[in-house]
Amino acid sequence: MSSSSDFFAALRHRDFSLLSLNQLCLTLAILIQEVVVAYSLYQITKNPLMLGLIGLVELVPFIVLSLWGGYIADYFNRQTILKLGFALTCPIPACLALLFFLHAQQSIELPLFLLGVYGCILF
Repeated sequence: MSSSSDFFAALRHRDFSLLSLNQLCLTLAILIQEVVVAYSLYQITKNPLMLGLIGLVELVPFIVLSLWGGYIADYFNRQTILKLGFALTCPIPACLALLFFLHAQQSIELPLFLLGVYGCILF
C-alpha cells in the first residue's frame, strides 16, 4: 500500500489538526445546545408545537441569509469573519440560559433567531 493512501496524513499537520479539533468542538457544542434548548423548552411548555417553532425560527434566517453569508465569506477575510462571529455569538447562549432561568419563554425567539443568523454566515 502506498503512502498516498494514508488517511491520517493530513492530521500530521499542526494547523489542520487544530482546525479539525476546533470544528469538532464547535459542532459538538452546537448539537448539545440544540438538545438542551429543545428539552428545556418542552419541559417548560409541554407543547410539541413549540419544538417545531424552534426549528422554524432557526431555519428561516438560514434560508433567507445564506446567499448573503456566502458573499461576505468571499469578500472579506475569513479569519476576521470567524473571530467576529464567535465574539458576537458568545453572549447568545448566556442570554438563552438567563431566559430559561427566568422562565421567560415568550422572549426566546430573538436569541434563537440570532443563532440562525450566526449559522448562515459562518457555516
